Amino acid sequence: MSAPVVAKRRLKVVFLHGLTQTAETFRQQTGAFRKTVTSFIDVVYVDAPHLIRGYPVYYDEARALLDDAQVSRIEDELRKSREAEMGPRENHGRTWYCTESLGKYSSILRNCELLGFEESFEKVLEACETENADGIMGFSQGASMVTLFLKRLLQHKGSWRPKFCVLFSGPMPANVHLRNILNEGPPISIPSLHLLGEKDLIVTSARALPLIDYYTNAEIHNHKSGHVVPHTECKQVYRSFFKRMLDIADESS
Repeated sequence: MSAPVVAKRRLKVVFLHGLTQTAETFRQQTGAFRKTVTSFIDVVYVDAPHLIRGYPVYYDEARALLDDAQVSRIEDELRKSREAEMGPRENHGRTWYCTESLGKYSSILRNCELLGFEESFEKVLEACETENADGIMGFSQGASMVTLFLKRLLQHKGSWRPKFCVLFSGPMPANVHLRNILNEGPPISIPSLHLLGEKDLIVTSARALPLIDYYTNAEIHNHKSGHVVPHTECKQVYRSFFKRMLDIADESS
């Protein structure tokens, strides 16, 4: 009589989407990635709690050189122009935090009011605790949120602690309140994997590398694609990293 088949353990990982995405749209967009890593991880997607009400305005290097008053005026004009061209919409996806007012977000404004971060922190923590997640991943703004979340989480006592994290195209935030969170306490020491796209025109290395500086056990991999979650191209990178994380998880269980 043959021995019973024992199911291979997989890592449970919470995945945070980027700006203007939702858990569902991001799940659809990362199907090829999940297929690539299905032997190693079970992915749980989480919705950011805040809807974007106005047309989104994305990062622009030239605009980033201006002062906040100029940036705010230009971005409001761009939102109005886009709405006049495309027509009004109820919302434009989700964001992990807002600037100036709820429902609004700028990746460039530095000294404006920050809203919604605490709600997002609590929602991500609840998801990680409920799923008893082994680790956490994030894409774009979601990768920034992962870093902010970990900086806040690891300074306080709690029942849940991540064993690792993975960041895809995570930009360093411009907002001074977010930077203050990043600068609190010691750096993040858990194993981390950071994937940067050589053709990424949205989050360039110049924007991503300062965020990685908050990690002391970082592995950086540059892939040949753009602002995406790569899949088969990085299969061996994922395999090597997640196998090590499985060993760490098994040792601590």
